[in-house]
Amino acid sequence: MPLPSTRQIRKPLLEIISSEAPQNFSINNFLELIAEHFGENLDEMSSGDKTNLKTAINDAKSYLKLHGLISTPSKQTYMITKAGSEVLGLDPEIIDDEFLRSLSETPSLDDEISAPVEPEEPEPLPEPEEPELPEPELEELPELPEEPEKSEDSPEPFNEPEDPEPEPDPDPDPEEPDEDITLSEPDDYEPQDPDPEPDPDPEPEEEDDDPDDYRPGAISQAQTIEDVVARYNSDLADTLLMRAAGIPSDMFESFVIDLLSKMGYNTFQNARYNSDSSGGGMIHGLILDSKSPTPIYIHARKLSPGRTVGKADVRDFADAIADKGGKGIFATTAAFSEQAEIYAHDERIMMIDGARLANLMIAHNFCVNVEKVFEVKAIDEDSFNDYE
Repeated sequence: MPLPSTRQIRKPLLEIISSEAPQNFSINNFLELIAEHFGENLDEMSSGDKTNLKTAINDAKSYLKLHGLISTPSKQTYMITKAGSEVLGLDPEIIDDEFLRSLSETPSLDDEISAPVEPEEPEPLPEPEEPELPEPELEELPELPEEPEKSEDSPEPFNEPEDPEPEPDPDPDPEEPDEDITLSEPDDYEPQDPDPEPDPDPEPEEEDDDPDDYRPGAISQAQTIEDVVARYNSDLADTLLMRAAGIPSDMFESFVIDLLSKMGYNTFQNARYNSDSSGGGMIHGLILDSKSPTPIYIHARKLSPGRTVGKADVRDFADAIADKGGKGIFATTAAFSEQAEIYAHDERIMMIDGARLANLMIAHNFCVNVEKVFEVKAIDEDSFNDYE
């Protein structure tokens, strides 16, 4: 039986990575699962066939990632994207360029909703009936005398010659535009046909790419480095939140305490500070630091990013630390309801939801590395002044 091709591998590979949570797969894991899907026995395959199948799997992974159907939050960690889930929902036989192109050419429901609706033309109003007026009585005109018969000697009547029609000017002057319209024409302007046929598909004007036009401050606001970094960090924060949500619950408590330590808080009691005397399992850590005159108690709750922490959960944590004379930090990978945030503010509990947790990780270089540093330079006017 011939080995499956890259095109045949793409769909079953996407099904293997179809879990919403990130999963770890090595190339050998993929090799076993793909071989099992196609009924191949790895023990009976030669080393050359195994190498060819691995190459086809890697090509399929690269294709799915290139077209945004899977993402790789870290090395050997894979998860399906929203676009990938939509493709699986359509259950195609083969995932290839022709299939993906057909998806892009199909208008979405949002496009149909946003399309402008042409107003219907109102029906014309009926024309008012004209009142019938009595016909005026015409007086009888007197009879005209008969014309005398013409004789041969009678002169012909004189008729003035008709003026010949003037010949059209071959080069008429073009009509001048209205005074309130101003047109700026280049020096090499050539007059065009006054009534040209409209181009059904006008080509967009090409921008001038003259390198002499590049100068400091020429980049528009939407292309500033700050905007690019902000968009990159927004995508990075989403990925970090998904990874944090995949940590086991007992390790997530240590994860939060280590993040707070990275932020500058130094003296902690160990995580799992949750004996019966510590607040009925609601206290997972304790900060005793010179930055705070009172102790700070920590509660770490790992939930799915789409979940919401309500007021009752925050109230239970507040009751657990009420008689301890300290403050509280409630950290979670989920979001807080509006009632929970209002209650926490009144009880002096600091809230760290999933979005803030991910941004704190980026700001304090926690579980992230600085990949590249760019220097933005400006003119030193003082140095130039020394030479002027």
